[in-house]
Amino acid sequence: MKTRTIPQVSPAAIEDVWQRRASAAAVAGARAVVEDGGPIPPGTPVGRLSDIEWGWIVAAILFAWISMRAEQATAEQLDTDRTIRMTALDPPENPAPAPSHARPMRRRVDH
Repeated sequence: MKTRTIPQVSPAAIEDVWQRRASAAAVAGARAVVEDGGPIPPGTPVGRLSDIEWGWIVAAILFAWISMRAEQATAEQLDTDRTIRMTALDPPENPAPAPSHARPMRRRVDH
């Protein structure tokens, strides 16, 4: 009889799944604000949104994101505050240099 090995899932892969869930929840939260019966009528042009309407959208995104991250903390028995603040979007330690066309131009100063 063959021995089967059970593959292990890396912590990074698990975190990626939670990040995707949090992003999907944030999008769903924003969409819920802009639907029939929601505070913002569907089809409202973005340029015509008031500050209050933008606040509704931003709040929905943040609340949905935080809710999913809190769910992750509970499921993984982690510190809720720390889990909510972790975004896993830390830049690499040695990022590749930006191409020359993306770097800000510096004025040459002659003395």
